[in-house]
Amino acid sequence: MDIKENKISDSVLELAVTVTPDDYMPWYNQELKKARKNISMPGFRKGMVPQSVVEKKYGKALLDEIMRREPAQIMYRHLDENKIKVLGQPYLDTVEPANAWSTLDAPYVFTFSVGLMPELDLNVEGASLPWKKVTISSEEVEEALKSLADRHAEPQEVEKIGRTDKGTLFLSATQKEVSEGAEPIALPEARLDLFYVRNESLQGALAGKAKGDTFTYTPAEIFAEDRYAMAHFLGVDKSDLENKGLADREFDFTVVRLEERIAPEVNEEFAKKFSTEAKPINSLDDLRAEIRLGMEADREELSFKLFSYDVFAYLQEKNQGKELPLKHMALSVLSREENYTEEELQTRINIYKSMQDRLVGQVAFNAIAEELGIDIQEADLKGAYVNYFRQNYGIGDPNVIESMIAQYGIPEKLREQLTQEVFTAKSLRAIKEKADLKVEEVTVDEAVKELQAANKADEEGEEEVGTYADDANQDTPAAE
Repeated sequence: MDIKENKISDSVLELAVTVTPDDYMPWYNQELKKARKNISMPGFRKGMVPQSVVEKKYGKALLDEIMRREPAQIMYRHLDENKIKVLGQPYLDTVEPANAWSTLDAPYVFTFSVGLMPELDLNVEGASLPWKKVTISSEEVEEALKSLADRHAEPQEVEKIGRTDKGTLFLSATQKEVSEGAEPIALPEARLDLFYVRNESLQGALAGKAKGDTFTYTPAEIFAEDRYAMAHFLGVDKSDLENKGLADREFDFTVVRLEERIAPEVNEEFAKKFSTEAKPINSLDDLRAEIRLGMEADREELSFKLFSYDVFAYLQEKNQGKELPLKHMALSVLSREENYTEEELQTRINIYKSMQDRLVGQVAFNAIAEELGIDIQEADLKGAYVNYFRQNYGIGDPNVIESMIAQYGIPEKLREQLTQEVFTAKSLRAIKEKADLKVEEVTVDEAVKELQAANKADEEGEEEVGTYADDANQDTPAAE
């Protein structure tokens, strides 16, 4: 066995692994013995088939499997033992002689192409980086308190609806136009939440109705294109709605009663409803403080999103012009898929080529995280899961989330998403601790506007990358 290194460029290393019959014949014979134990053939008991018969029937396939597996393992061990920093996925480039396994008494040379991690400037100690501290005003806390009360509004019967987004009409309804032989739909009390009425002027007109008022509309006039809402309102299947043409049939409606979801008064008693054993709340000021804490977490997350753009720009500038093994990086992504074409591989290489400076920033960021020993614990994921539910569903009690995790676990796709988010967040926090921050206070509106501009620039960059890749594929041969 022999291994030779040949550095093709700063980003690519060739490893030629030579295996002789003294190397591969023991592998081959061992595999034959293992296979023989599990093979049964007519006239022979399991494990008793003669080795010559096994070799004749399965030898070529076994040798092919061995020659694909063992040299690659030798290559990976060499990289590990020699602490060669790899970027992307190594791949087998050539095998000599090319007529694979035509003879079992000659050496074979397997040449692997290995992508190398470039020498990067990863020093962020004392780096001058901006930090946008997103402020919280007392008015914003009060607005959040009002929104909290709105979310705990309870339905009450009213004579007139005050807020259209909170109002509900309970209507009796009778279908005016009926197909021949069909029974008209008659609803004693159909619920119409004004929130789902798409036409604003109609929404306002309906909000002004009183008990006993009558009017005539088609479901399509009320719900526009929302077929699900129409079917639910009429108490029919969506298929019946389409088949019977009910969306455009007129109905006579009479207001039976009115309800509005009325928010509770924001006072000390309201505040105490949010008290838990873990976080006692005994006054309105305690609740305000708890709201501010939640807002601080959200604002800090916004600050970190802005910070991430500045960190990547800083690393990109410091490492501009570094060469990356683009094909190896493309293969590391595409190899997760079962099948991919050479055209798809070349497309991804062209995309990476057009965004190489941005990729260098990402590679440097990941390298810093590795250098800093960033790791993800299960507790980190549980915390991210709690935050995910708080932001998306308004559930913020960790005990409730812990119970959900214990019962159902964290869905795999969401786990992958949260793992990446936690990895990025922990890495940014570590970099923030080392950097020399230039703090600037901004309002949430200013921060959001800046983030939107950064996101837009990113999207425009991705569009340019896509155009470049399309153009490049018209005259670039597929990667070999």
